Amino acid sequence: MSYHSPALAAPTIESVIAAHAALRANTPLVQCLTNVVSANFMANVLLSAGAAPAMVDNPEEAADFARIAGAVLINLGTPNTAQVEGMRLAVAAAHDAGRPWVLDPI
Repeated sequence: MSYHSPALAAPTIESVIAAHAALRANTPLVQCLTNVVSANFMANVLLSAGAAPAMVDNPEEAADFARIAGAVLINLGTPNTAQVEGMRLAVAAAHDAGRPWVLDPI
């Protein structure tokens, strides 16, 4: 059985340019649940790309924030127990709200 999705197709230069233009035009709010070592770097990358980063990983806030964010990034680098709970809650809330989320396993 084969599976094909246009979203998984190799990007063209035109699609990359269009995606970047859409990113700059919309300035999406991106919730980042990442480790303290990479948080500053990740925030700067998102800012330079045109997004608005928010480093919200507190379990008491993570789910509510994920529901209003444009996207959620989960980085599994070196999470502590509270961050893991925040990640779990944020992913569930993002899924329920139809928000995209990305898992960075490293």
